[in-house]
Amino acid sequence: MQEQWKGSIVVESRSGASGSIAAEEAARGIVVPKGTPQPVVDQISKALETALAAAEVKEKLDVAGCEARSAPKQAFADIIKADVAVWAKVVKEAGVTAD
Repeated sequence: MQEQWKGSIVVESRSGASGSIAAEEAARGIVVPKGTPQPVVDQISKALETALAAAEVKEKLDVAGCEARSAPKQAFADIIKADVAVWAKVVKEAGVTAD
């Protein structure tokens, strides 16, 4: 597989897929089960924001080339939905199956 790590991942056509897949940013987040009480969600959110604001955590993220940002839950849900759509298409077109 040909690799290009500056802005995109290039897939050689011999692998069954061709083109490039954007890899500019990776979204990471915390999700909870549907129906989790809002006070619990709020408590988790507050604890996470507090942890990510800590100087030691910021420093470690910086060393790893990462930046912590928060977003409204709907924005994160939209990112997840978009990623699922993109990768579902890739898996289908590549004929990937689970053994």
